[in-house]
Amino acid sequence: RRQRQMCIRDSIYCLTIRACEEVYELLKSRGFSVGLYHGALSSEEKIKIQKEFSNNQIKIMVCTNAFGMGIDIPNIRYVVVYSLLASIEDFVQQIGRASRDNQYAEAILFFNPKDIQSVSYFIEHIQNKRLSDSSLRMVQKERYRQLDHMVQLCLTKGCLHQYVCQYFGQKHYGKCNMCSNCKKSKND
Repeated sequence: RRQRQMCIRDSIYCLTIRACEEVYELLKSRGFSVGLYHGALSSEEKIKIQKEFSNNQIKIMVCTNAFGMGIDIPNIRYVVVYSLLASIEDFVQQIGRASRDNQYAEAILFFNPKDIQSVSYFIEHIQNKRLSDSSLRMVQKERYRQLDHMVQLCLTKGCLHQYVCQYFGQKHYGKCNMCSNCKKSKND
């Protein structure tokens, strides 16, 4: 296990408030320095917890995607994506919060096929009164397409970096030799 410095912080992103609360309670009960952040908190609570994390009073932030906009903390070493995300765009945004100081960092994505149902539920319950029924169906169809690509990323046995680059239309030659799939193929 790598030696961890005291100023290092980590983020654990969950799909739902319920999952955030469960992970938060588990880590708290085990003595970790942990904070909880999600959209149902009051503005005052959000500001307080964000400040505590920024000031290194909290080492691990368990949060939904409500946390992170405008957060520019350089020394986040681990970003754990605890639940399947709705899109590769969301995934890249969340893991992009690690290593803003260009030091070693890791992103860990947990995939449980049951999460597909949760994301699908959110897609089916999109509400936008400004959209016609046909426009809403087109939005849902696009969200399902994005979800499908996210699931394929989780299931691919190839280079994850290469998959993400191809998704965004960027060329990537060869393997990155850093993702879990490339490391696994090196050890086989």
